[in-house]
Amino acid sequence: MDAVTLRINDQQYSGWKSVRITASLEAAARSFVVEVTGVWYRDKEPPRYARIQPGDRVQVYIGDDLVCTGYVDATPRDYDAQGYTLAVQGRSLTADLVDSAADSAGGQWTHAAPEQIARDVAGRYGVVVRNETATGAPIIEHQIQPGESAYDSLDRVARARQFLLTDNERGELILASPAGSSRAATALEYGVNILQGSCGLDYSEVFAEYIGRGQRRGDDENFGAAVAESKGKAADNTLRRRRIFFIRQPGQADDGTCQDRAEYEARNRRGKALETRYWVQGWRQSSGDLWRPNLRVDVRDPVIGHDGELLISECSYILDRQGTRTEIVVIPTEAFLATAEIRASEQASADAAAAVKAREKRERENQQAAKKAAREKKRAEKGDNGLPDTVTWVDQP
Repeated sequence: MDAVTLRINDQQYSGWKSVRITASLEAAARSFVVEVTGVWYRDKEPPRYARIQPGDRVQVYIGDDLVCTGYVDATPRDYDAQGYTLAVQGRSLTADLVDSAADSAGGQWTHAAPEQIARDVAGRYGVVVRNETATGAPIIEHQIQPGESAYDSLDRVARARQFLLTDNERGELILASPAGSSRAATALEYGVNILQGSCGLDYSEVFAEYIGRGQRRGDDENFGAAVAESKGKAADNTLRRRRIFFIRQPGQADDGTCQDRAEYEARNRRGKALETRYWVQGWRQSSGDLWRPNLRVDVRDPVIGHDGELLISECSYILDRQGTRTEIVVIPTEAFLATAEIRASEQASADAAAAVKAREKRERENQQAAKKAAREKKRAEKGDNGLPDTVTWVDQP
């Protein structure tokens, strides 16, 4: 079995009796909590785990795989005459962005790339930013709001450009989009490897119509009513009754960005209604790799109704009295896809379908031409000019 090891101040701590390590596409900071129990004789030194202190920098490993780099948040401990219980709780380096106020010189950007804004804000807390997605055109204007955290400020940028803010095992902030060709080596199958499944199928946050609204500054060419209100609409035919949801598009919004946001909101909320949790034995796939977020996975579950490809949005590695398990959250991939990616995919599908039709048409034309050539060759071999062999003349009275 893989051992979970905490590396702190050049020391390694293992032997944990309880473990939960969670990484999610929708969380900017992964987290962990480990716990150990034992017998402590009062005339002896406290257990070595007691050396771990809040604020210590930590690396968490599963076997040889690094899964989290961050800080210790808390070290709760209890003891009595029978023994002790000591826990260590912590989060990724990116937790400082979640907890701390947005603090950047000037606090305002104009015509800046989203990744540059992220680097400026995260850099104030020593967090490295990696861009792994298309972030779109520069942000016309972004300004830090009084009292908002660094994460909240960047989340407004991410929502405007429809990408995800998450982290990696090194504690870096990742600007991400759903997995491209990355696939899990193992399918999730009812009656095969799924120990337990749970899905709320909750449509209370799904609406029939989404309306995105926003404003932008005018200029010499665009002013007045043209910039006073930008608007976009998207419909979800899942519901058969009237339910309307209004979305305020942040920043300098035009009709295009409002439309994109409305379509994204419709997909995301519909996908969240189908969010499902599965538990499987162990922490690794059949390939030996750890289960991890942002993998496409085949799911076959006739009880909940899944039969196809979904996206892993969250993984929790668990150790308790039941052994080692992975809690896996899956969701339709399109729930996180940007509208531009959806349109590009639809256009690619349309282009592929048009190419197939064009190829089939050429094949039919080639077959017809071949048949015609074969007939003409046959006539030529017989000396046939295509006219009847004899002609009978009939005199008319």
